[in-house]
Amino acid sequence: MGRPEDVSSVGVTYSADGDNYDGVAKHHALYLSLFGRDLHPGDGWRTQVRLVVQTHEDQTEGLLSTFEQFMSENSGLNRTFQVEPQ
Repeated sequence: MGRPEDVSSVGVTYSADGDNYDGVAKHHALYLSLFGRDLHPGDGWRTQVRLVVQTHEDQTEGLLSTFEQFMSENSGLNRTFQVEPQ
């Protein structure tokens, strides 16, 4: 999960078996599409993400409260900063 203003999507590779178990399925990847904004020389931006691991059988009811806790824990963090371009 990520801050909604910073993470526009979460992508995962597909699952496959047998002859369909190709190079994409083999790396079991998770991608976060971060920021969705232009950063100019000297601009810095930070965000927070959290990974929750559970099985397909686990209930999803607690995920909303986990997300709300994540958001409240990081609400006061200063997310912008300046860097010296090299």
